[in-house]
Amino acid sequence: MIEEFPRAQSTARVLKLASLPRERIEAILLKRGISPESIPDVKTALGAVNVPLNAQEAVSYSFREPYRVGRFGDGSFGVFYSALEEPTAVEEISYHHRRQLAEQRSGRFAHDRFCDLISCDFTGDALSLVGAEAKYRELVSPTEDGYPFCQRLAKAAIAQGVDAFYTRSARHQNGTCVPIFNSSSITNAQPLTRFRFFAEMGQSRHERLP
Repeated sequence: MIEEFPRAQSTARVLKLASLPRERIEAILLKRGISPESIPDVKTALGAVNVPLNAQEAVSYSFREPYRVGRFGDGSFGVFYSALEEPTAVEEISYHHRRQLAEQRSGRFAHDRFCDLISCDFTGDALSLVGAEAKYRELVSPTEDGYPFCQRLAKAAIAQGVDAFYTRSARHQNGTCVPIFNSSSITNAQPLTRFRFFAEMGQSRHERLP
């Protein structure tokens, strides 16, 4: 099936929102009363439970076992989910954090949530699925019903050396998502800015911080 889709070597700047510490982890640990000589052990422990501490770890986190199950990943391989546009990245994380945002709106967890916008450079062999959603509605299914189709497509593509897909977002109209399957095709990960997600008059809101 993947022969249907255009395949080409591609370079793109991709974006992803991820929860990262506001300060260097060393400073946070010192404020929490952790002795300086214990900091390396604590950082190692955090790494063992897949807690990303910086932009680069937010990338490598996606390729650590146990792999997460998602639209293009069935749990047997890693996927770094990214987007070409900032609004698409925001809408994607808003959907995947919908339970936490619902808790904000209800007042059960009335605290702001923060995410960092991370920029990365992707260079690799990519398939363009953009436009194919008209034929294969599973690509933008609003529920997980379409996931098995997308996961099979990803496995077939990976077997043939494909590094990533360009595909329409299921959450942001006309937005483009870039699920990446090869960690070595991602470089130059760095934080750009921070977003605050909060509840206001029972509605979920977000703002880009300076």
